[in-house]
Amino acid sequence: MPQAWSPLNQNGACTGKGLSYGGSLPTSCRMNLQPTLDIYPSRESKKLHAQAEVQLPNASTFYAEVLHSQTESQIAVNSWATFGGRVRNVVGAPGYAEMLANGLSPAFGFFYWQPDLPALAQSYENGLSRVVLGLKGEFNDWNYNASLYQTQSTSLKRVQIVDYAQAGLNTSSPVLLAGMLQPLDDQNPLTAQLLNSRSWQTE
Repeated sequence: MPQAWSPLNQNGACTGKGLSYGGSLPTSCRMNLQPTLDIYPSRESKKLHAQAEVQLPNASTFYAEVLHSQTESQIAVNSWATFGGRVRNVVGAPGYAEMLANGLSPAFGFFYWQPDLPALAQSYENGLSRVVLGLKGEFNDWNYNASLYQTQSTSLKRVQIVDYAQAGLNTSSPVLLAGMLQPLDDQNPLTAQLLNSRSWQTE
């Protein structure tokens, strides 16, 4: 029967970062990724509003108005990919010694891993632009106000994607790497490789 091992399990029990999810294997531990998610989105708003009037010789008034607003919100709610596969039954291979230390056989072992880095973000950008040109005044005891305006609104959604191949990870045939067995901190090269493999994609 296959035996499972992961950095979240030691001696048959889940470690501080691992949570039991009730699987059939004694080492059924998963990472608690809730702390990496945003509860509320960050929001940034910019607005520009300008008005101008010019008095014409015939007692008419030419006026113009410009309005531009842009709002951007961002929230990190998307999880990183999961990686699972066989542990190589070769002395010195990543995970080999760890399985032996946990009383498991590398010949029947597999691993499960998911980065516990800050969740991947998605952003929404909404814009509104309006230009008004008008003429107002008095003609034959009549007050008039004529205007011409144009309004344009835009909406854009972007999501963060990851080029896992750039980070040296194979999503179709995952292989256990030494960096997966260490905390994803500044001392682990895999941390920078994963963070640098992120990019924005417009949907």
